[in-house]
Amino acid sequence: MRTLDVGVLLPGEMDGIHSAVVNALASNDCTARVLDPRSGRLHVECDFLLLCGPMASLWHSLEYLRKLCAKKPRRVIVWYTEPLPNPMWQKWLSPITKILSTARYRTDHLFHQFPQLRPFRDRAGRLRGIGEMREIQRLGALDLVAVFTSRHKEFFERIGIPALVIPMGYYPALGRPLGTERDIDVVFIGSTAHSRRGSMIADLSRRLAERGVAVVVKDGSAQHGSVYGTERTRLINRSKIMLSIMRRPWDDPVFRILLAAPNGAMVLSEPVLDAGPFQPGVHFAEAGGDLADAICHYLQAPDQRTQIAETAYDHVVHRLTMSQMSRKLLEAWLCRVDERGPVG
Repeated sequence: MRTLDVGVLLPGEMDGIHSAVVNALASNDCTARVLDPRSGRLHVECDFLLLCGPMASLWHSLEYLRKLCAKKPRRVIVWYTEPLPNPMWQKWLSPITKILSTARYRTDHLFHQFPQLRPFRDRAGRLRGIGEMREIQRLGALDLVAVFTSRHKEFFERIGIPALVIPMGYYPALGRPLGTERDIDVVFIGSTAHSRRGSMIADLSRRLAERGVAVVVKDGSAQHGSVYGTERTRLINRSKIMLSIMRRPWDDPVFRILLAAPNGAMVLSEPVLDAGPFQPGVHFAEAGGDLADAICHYLQAPDQRTQIAETAYDHVVHRLTMSQMSRKLLEAWLCRVDERGPVG
């Protein structure tokens, strides 16, 4: 594979994922440069631009990309991280999805121009993310969207956007085994602000407490607090089970498994439609019935729980690293260049 020069477009502050992507590209003999959309510098010569997200509005990145494309045609790959809207929309309502996602994207300029509207800017983020991909495509720059699951691939192809299943992978900041005692039965890490997830976690915690099982919740609230970095690694290393409850029933548990596996905790998830690179019962446990019953079952079956956790660890740390996934991304891009020819 030839050496490539990649510009990594940074939506906001440099975070763990973007640092990991830059390091992973470098490990594949790429020159990876971080581009800050707010810098105003537009002289960028590279083979392609890589954008990871959207975990929040890509407004500044798209404004920057629009100016770049006005000067010279560009190729863009997006490593897409946003969950999808209701799958009931996907087959029969694709034209409406296009209209709604474009409308939602175009409202972003209002949120940025009028501060009093900013409390609403995170609403309908799934539609906004799709609208942002359509805007990059409209600029003639979108070469490929890399997604975590085949369901995401099917969705984007249905609305005319090229996609491949290449999930993000493990990087060292996600953690490692510490060999500590697992004295916490169940941990949940993530926002509970969404009504579905919040009510499920509250109900499950109450019911498990009645059975003598404590659930440690870190959701960023004043009551439970947050956990990041080394502190998060220590917490998961102390936990037997990491709980996966989605914001919407059709979401996937990929990120949560990437976080739990290197720290040796078993993920227990509610039923999922598509787990991407992971198999239920092999890399994570799936609760077919009541979640509280499933938790108690696995707490009382340490051998079964350990087997799943160890299989997940081996898969994530040795076969699903960010470096390996980045190499797949680069190979996919080179194949598309061979098919389509040079940009411009």
